[in-house]
Amino acid sequence: MKNIISNAYNFSDFINSGVDNRTGSYSAQIKLLSIIGNRLNGPYFDLTVGYNINNFTDIGFGRGWSLPLSSFDNVNSVLSLRNGQQFKIEWNSTENEYVTPYRKLKDIRIHYVSTPGTEQGEIKVINASGEIEFIDWKEGTLNRLYSAKGHQLRFSYTNYNFQRTLYKVEDSFGLSINIDTWSDEWLTKISLYNKGSLLKSSTIRKISGGDFKRLADATLPNREDLYFQFEYSWFNEIGMDLLLKTTYPAGYSEEVTYYERGFLMPDGAPAKYVPQVTKMIVSQGSALPIRTHTYTYSDKNYLGFASDRAYIAGEDTLFKAAQDYKYSAIETIDNEIEIQKTYTKYHLVEQERYLSKGVLYQEVNYEYYANNAVGIEYQVPQYTFLKKKDISFFNASSTSKSLEFYQFDQWGNNIEHTDERGITTISEYELSSQNKFKNIPLSQSILDRGRNVVHKKEFTYKTLPSLLDDHTFYVLKTEEINGQKTNYQFYENRQDIEVYGKKREESSVVSGTTPMRYSYTYDFNHDHLVYQVLTENGSLHYSNTEHYDFVDSQLIYKKEPEGVEVEVNYDELNQINKERLFKSNSLYSEKTYQSYIDSDNYVLNIEDSEGETTVQTYSANGHVLSMATKIGSNNTLAYTNQYDGFGQKISTTQYDNLGTRALELTTRYEYDLYGHINRTIYPSGAVEISQFDYASRTHTKGIEGKGHVISHQDEWGNTILEQYFDRADQLLYQIPYQYDLTNRLIRTETSRGAVIEFKYDAFDRVIEKETRFVGKNASESFVDRMSYDKRTKEESLTLHTREGLLGDNENTHTTIISNQYDDFGRLIERQMNGLRYQYKDYDDSNRYQSVVLPNGHSATYTYHPVLGLVTKQEISNDSSSTRSFDYNKRGLVVSDAASMTSSQYEYDAFGNPSKKTVTSLGATTENATFSYSAKGLLLSMRDFTGNTKALTYDDFGRVQQLVFGSRDATAVIDLSYDQFDRLISQHYEDGNDQIEMYLDYGINDMESSRRWVRNGQETLKMELSYDQSMRIIERKTTINGAVQTETFDYDQLGRITEFVSEGVSPPKDVVGREVVKQQFYYDHFDNITDLTTQYQNGVVNTESRIFDTDMPTRLLNIYNTHRDFSNQSFEYDALGNRVNLSQRDYQLNYNNYGQLSEIRDAQEKVIRTYHYDAIGMQSVSVDALGNIAQLYYHHDELVAIMRANESMAFSGAHSGNALTISTDLKGTKASYSYLDGTNSNLGSTSELVTDTSSSYLPFG
Repeated sequence: MKNIISNAYNFSDFINSGVDNRTGSYSAQIKLLSIIGNRLNGPYFDLTVGYNINNFTDIGFGRGWSLPLSSFDNVNSVLSLRNGQQFKIEWNSTENEYVTPYRKLKDIRIHYVSTPGTEQGEIKVINASGEIEFIDWKEGTLNRLYSAKGHQLRFSYTNYNFQRTLYKVEDSFGLSINIDTWSDEWLTKISLYNKGSLLKSSTIRKISGGDFKRLADATLPNREDLYFQFEYSWFNEIGMDLLLKTTYPAGYSEEVTYYERGFLMPDGAPAKYVPQVTKMIVSQGSALPIRTHTYTYSDKNYLGFASDRAYIAGEDTLFKAAQDYKYSAIETIDNEIEIQKTYTKYHLVEQERYLSKGVLYQEVNYEYYANNAVGIEYQVPQYTFLKKKDISFFNASSTSKSLEFYQFDQWGNNIEHTDERGITTISEYELSSQNKFKNIPLSQSILDRGRNVVHKKEFTYKTLPSLLDDHTFYVLKTEEINGQKTNYQFYENRQDIEVYGKKREESSVVSGTTPMRYSYTYDFNHDHLVYQVLTENGSLHYSNTEHYDFVDSQLIYKKEPEGVEVEVNYDELNQINKERLFKSNSLYSEKTYQSYIDSDNYVLNIEDSEGETTVQTYSANGHVLSMATKIGSNNTLAYTNQYDGFGQKISTTQYDNLGTRALELTTRYEYDLYGHINRTIYPSGAVEISQFDYASRTHTKGIEGKGHVISHQDEWGNTILEQYFDRADQLLYQIPYQYDLTNRLIRTETSRGAVIEFKYDAFDRVIEKETRFVGKNASESFVDRMSYDKRTKEESLTLHTREGLLGDNENTHTTIISNQYDDFGRLIERQMNGLRYQYKDYDDSNRYQSVVLPNGHSATYTYHPVLGLVTKQEISNDSSSTRSFDYNKRGLVVSDAASMTSSQYEYDAFGNPSKKTVTSLGATTENATFSYSAKGLLLSMRDFTGNTKALTYDDFGRVQQLVFGSRDATAVIDLSYDQFDRLISQHYEDGNDQIEMYLDYGINDMESSRRWVRNGQETLKMELSYDQSMRIIERKTTINGAVQTETFDYDQLGRITEFVSEGVSPPKDVVGREVVKQQFYYDHFDNITDLTTQYQNGVVNTESRIFDTDMPTRLLNIYNTHRDFSNQSFEYDALGNRVNLSQRDYQLNYNNYGQLSEIRDAQEKVIRTYHYDAIGMQSVSVDALGNIAQLYYHHDELVAIMRANESMAFSGAHSGNALTISTDLKGTKASYSYLDGTNSNLGSTSELVTDTSSSYLPFG
């Protein structure tokens, strides 16, 4: 209503778009154009046209619509600010400036000044941010806006509807926004110009509303096809024309229903009613459900009805009402969620209550500086600010609270804040000498829950004169954080106005290190800024260059230190429409972006230079609906998403084509009342739960029908206990956690009771980790100590040592890792287990190009100039170690080469491998071909031996059947799964044999048994039992009726301490002796230091293992107590590789990558040589007789071995690695391997499974 004053109108809920529960009104805002004036120096002006029901004027956009401009009404002494707030001001002759009785905060100052060169007066508004506004006292219009540094925007006006109306905003360099309200009375044109050249424009169309005009629609810049639409209705009884519906360019809309006789006015008011919104219907496009909001209000309201005060024009009635006056509003969303809000007499939210279907689940109570017992004139300046926020969470049986505390000063600075985790931030500010604002941060301290200072930042400043005479501004001079100091310098030549006040240099000083220096330069071209950062430290330096256009401040060019250049173009809406990447002035790749509205959805096409187009579809309000890939004329849908009315994704459907049929996999999501996913239903029906109960502070995670974990939190949100349950809800084990007053973890235990404690440095990095546990004979402990590079707060480890005391009082003290960094914080040396690596010759992208290995050789690396991937790797004085790689523009390897093997790769349109060709020994060439689905499921393969593999998948994308072999021998494996997607059976058939393998899972969801049935008869069975910490304590193996039982015991660190085997077929050592018992003893590096073995024949032997003190995991000697066992000693090369097998008197040689390259016997005769491909996989081996074996891989999986006149092909992980096709001079045959859960081979159909089949000791 016109001329009604209420402070409720100054809250952002009223000003911003949407329904304001406080006032029951509906507002709308549309952003059309904006500028950052004076070549990106500011000020910033955003031309946003806003509507509110209290505006009865038309300044060229239609009745009720206005611009965010500060203005002054000298008749009523009302000042309107750019943020939409309005306040009455009064002259204070003592202070010689205006004051705001209802706006107590001291973050603005208001003066009366004379306009330079005239007798006309102006209102000068100085903001705490440093911006200054000059408003014409007589006309009430904004004349000039200055940034803190003194750059200005000028505002010019014309007459429209007998009032002053803005027609131009311009800076000092020719950039302007022009508003044409006069050329056509039904159109208003808003245009952006740069030095007289039109860049973009928007059009506002108006229609008649009787004796006034309505804003009908507003186009986006240079896009007449994209526009906002508005619909209104005239309410005759109250004489108001109200906005009812806003439709956005993509189809999203908000439509409200008003009750004309809404809020009752207090006695003496100029009107009886003020309308109120009772319903809002939100249409989110055809892809999302319509959302309905309904609103109800208390009789008491923001206007003061039923208060003890009568209406007084020009005042907020409630400001002097009784202290207990409250009013409320209820918002109900889709008849499900109810939000109740209660407001005080000062229009502050006192309480929010959230209900779901009538049940309260959250309540928020607010405490402010405002004292409701006194009038506005007695309130402190910060009366609208929070002092306390109290959140309560409810469930059927419990309640919990979360508290936050605040302190604000009279300038609105948050000087103290204690968050919900009990951490307090204290900020100190300094009073500026000129404007009396206390807005200069001096320090910020972080206090733990005991109010001990754990972090502190301190700042100093320098004052520079503003470009606006008689004003100054502050620039940061130093910043010190926990002893690390950064100095800043700025451009101070006031005559060079474009760079004046910008940062020129930044240098970081850390005790004991060379300062890191950053230098900033700014070159102002005719249409863009060239911004360059030079980073220096000692003799090291590199630079980055970026270009920004003056109009929209968009990044249009970037040059990386290594010379890669990126050009970016934008469309009229400032969306990227093209990216081009250059190297050495040549175009390397290009991406184009095209967007359009399809129905009520937004579609974005991204096409790369390889011809592939990604099509992304969004809803009218920005939710991702689908993604597809378009290659040529083929459009392949990847996924679609569905959402509920709250915009929460409720399902994702993945699409794939398996050749013979389409595959659709839908995952569904359910949410708790706080918008967090609490149930995920996978395509197979498995349900993952992640339920957080805020009232009991517990978090339950797991799979329905399986075991689960319950995490318990303390009042600060720290997990203090994790409990692990089996599927019968029986507790298996629990892990406690303790925290310090900063909420850092300081103590926990393992599942078996070992204690681990932590200490931290000032940057919250772990500097000490102590582990205590009960060993074999006594309590033991060891401490890991870590230190870090001073230049960074990141985890730049410089030293990691371990020390402690073993149970036999033997001391441990060893350096595990030692790192050194250069002045840029880049790793230049690492010593690990006694081996020293040096990293040298970093390029401008901070990639090392050379590594000096522990043996003195240098490994050098060459990188792709754009992709950054290694293209060549060489070892000094060793040409056989050279590896090279070539890539396509997508970063996929197209060829690689090593000394004995080279490979070429081809791909399908989706980037899946389609062919691999391998050339070995420079002559032998084999290839494999592949067929994949769009989503990367392998459909078929012809491997390097000529065997084929065909896979079919079930309705949930799991391998259902694998057919493997050739016309000479073919095997089929069928696989079955349970409801949790776990393998439960395999059925194998090759024409000669039928094998069924069955898997069972125990109550703890671990594998409990695995058995095999061959041609109808059970041949092998393995049963497993576990302790409560999920470690195997018994393994029972039955082979053709013979049972072997093995038991295991562990220490508190989970290491095996004892192994016992009982039965007719105990495992054997390397020379065939049957083992019935083993006992293990460890040092603090998990090395087995003593191993006592008891054999079937009664022999007992203890191995004592001696490790290098400098390289704690390097085994030097084994000494045996029994005379039948020979002692052993071990030697190593400079790379740390073991070079002897003393039991066989073999010598081992390695290449410079640490890979075994040769085995020789005692007479130096070569037993076998090995060669590797470019990715480090063994590709060729040659035995003493010259027989060659060639190994072939798909990705990193071995798929074939070929020798003269024989080959072996492997089915791989799709069949659990169980299937092999062997070809030799006798023919081709298929075989099935009996594999345990660790893929250890227990036997196969190629040999009879007997009680002497493979069995294993604890360490394999």
